[in-house]
Amino acid sequence: MRKPLDEFYNHDAMGLAELVSKGEVTAEELLEVVIKRIETVNPKLNAIEQRNYELARERARKGLPKGPFSGVPSFVKANTDFPGFSTTWNSKGFADAPVVTQPSPFAERYIEAGLNIVGKTCLPEFAYNTHTESRLTGRTRNPWDPSLTTGGSSGGSAALVASGVVPMAHGTDGGGSCRIPSTHCHTIGLKTSRGRHVSTQLATPTIKETQSNQFITRSVRDLAMSFALVEQRGDNATYPELGFISGPSKKRLKIAVATKTEDGLSADADVLDVVMRTAELCRQMGHEVGELDCVPYSANELLEHKFMDFISVLTQGIAANFEKMHGRPVADGDFEALGMYYLNMLPDDPDAAMKGVWEYVDKVSDAFDKHFESYDLILTPTVPVAPKEAADRSIESLDPEGLLPYAYRDMRFLAFANLTGHPTMSVPAGFSWEGLPVGVNFIAAKGAEAKQFSIAYELEEELKWARYWPRISVATAGS
Repeated sequence: MRKPLDEFYNHDAMGLAELVSKGEVTAEELLEVVIKRIETVNPKLNAIEQRNYELARERARKGLPKGPFSGVPSFVKANTDFPGFSTTWNSKGFADAPVVTQPSPFAERYIEAGLNIVGKTCLPEFAYNTHTESRLTGRTRNPWDPSLTTGGSSGGSAALVASGVVPMAHGTDGGGSCRIPSTHCHTIGLKTSRGRHVSTQLATPTIKETQSNQFITRSVRDLAMSFALVEQRGDNATYPELGFISGPSKKRLKIAVATKTEDGLSADADVLDVVMRTAELCRQMGHEVGELDCVPYSANELLEHKFMDFISVLTQGIAANFEKMHGRPVADGDFEALGMYYLNMLPDDPDAAMKGVWEYVDKVSDAFDKHFESYDLILTPTVPVAPKEAADRSIESLDPEGLLPYAYRDMRFLAFANLTGHPTMSVPAGFSWEGLPVGVNFIAAKGAEAKQFSIAYELEEELKWARYWPRISVATAGS
């Protein structure tokens, strides 16, 4: 009979914080539990890029701030500044980056919440791949089946959360990077409205125009609390503050289902089956469910042209940061093949290219806004496929032109929102015909995350997704 590794494996982060506040476990004891989990489970996953146990032990001994996650160990993604750790972007080109000493406004909120950051999680170099593998740390493995991809780019965080090493871990999302690994690992991933949250970065390259930062979680309430922690507040807020959303609304929603893009691209049959079963469940819960012919954009136009130009321009900023750190321009071998590809794909007129990107994006944004005059949410697949073999995505065997079709496929229903600024949330909704996790994606109007949290709470109650544990997890590691 399989046995859990410890007695705390079924608690989410808020549950663990409650145990600490009641004195049923100390922050120091909880940290040692998580360290044992790391040492037992992570060798099978390779999800951690940096760790600093002694720093975490010192914080626990001194006493952590009394916040909603006080005493809960967690991780930050390796492309995000956090005091006590260097920001490498999981790139050999930045492997010698200095340790960050000052917290960003984003990090300050995590510190105030009482989180005890143990380390940093793996991602593909610069978050440029939807498969988590890099020359610096190697391949991160999916806890449901270690031969499969975790997705990316927040694959390390999703693997740690899905396996229960920690109840939640930070991720960034610039084109699907929280939502893709969430659907592949059976966790919850959110890309918030543009301008919803405080800034994450100090000196590292920023993509604040498109990137959002949120925790990847197993429970909706953990995500809701972490969402509330880093909201813009007061006069600086782009949207009215939502605060902690503690449960579903009684209001019934109008939900539209869309299963293909304007250029006719859709999803595998087993993924569509989960989407349609989710739509029917929403209908049974009293929501009004309709259908759209498609989401209002061409995936090929958006990804292969507009998004490509955007990433190429972004890479110039990363290269400038490299030159500032090393005193020389980027040379062959400093970045991996995909990074060098984007660096060399810079449009002849970057300003004109970006003007074209935003003109196209404005049209897509307006089309979505028109749909939200009639609907509260749009339901789509998260990723068109269940997790596939990691070896097929190997950065050692494929050149960039071999890698990119996989990325374009994975981002098909997701990357538009990073450009338009709409929020989207992926929740674990079922399993493929082979028993692999499949998520569904809810898109909302800008600033309307409350509706996403409401439907997520309802689905969590109906589907009870937290009861399902992958093959590699703290629920089974003690056997």
